[in-house]
Amino acid sequence: MTPSARSIHELRALGFRADKTEQRLPIPGKFVTRDTFGFGDILACHHAGGILLLQVTDRSSVNKHILKASAELLEDEDGERAPNPIRVNVIEWIEAGGRFEIWGWSQSGPRGETKRWRYRRVVFARDHGDLIWTDEPEIL
Repeated sequence: MTPSARSIHELRALGFRADKTEQRLPIPGKFVTRDTFGFGDILACHHAGGILLLQVTDRSSVNKHILKASAELLEDEDGERAPNPIRVNVIEWIEAGGRFEIWGWSQSGPRGETKRWRYRRVVFARDHGDLIWTDEPEIL
């Protein structure tokens, strides 16, 4: 099961309506994926939890996605540092009332026992004008 399918299953079990928004585009010789607003794979809503745009990945790639969403400057194709448009989109999403999280999936558990799929949950927010992120427990 892919991280997207696992996340949708988890969200629906928690009472969210959820659907994949990431698009896979056929480009001659390769496939390119396009995220919603450059950072979202799944859109979910819940009557008590609001609207959530979720980036999903494997646990080992979470830090890369945090940087992609939060860095003020990124290097472009020419090696020049330029403002990060994805960060601007994350900020606008949060200021419009949306929630943004990254879930990184991995199997874990005590040695010698059956491993269980778990996710690292990173929640983004605004704090006095700054974009911040924190590790939070899984939604139960």
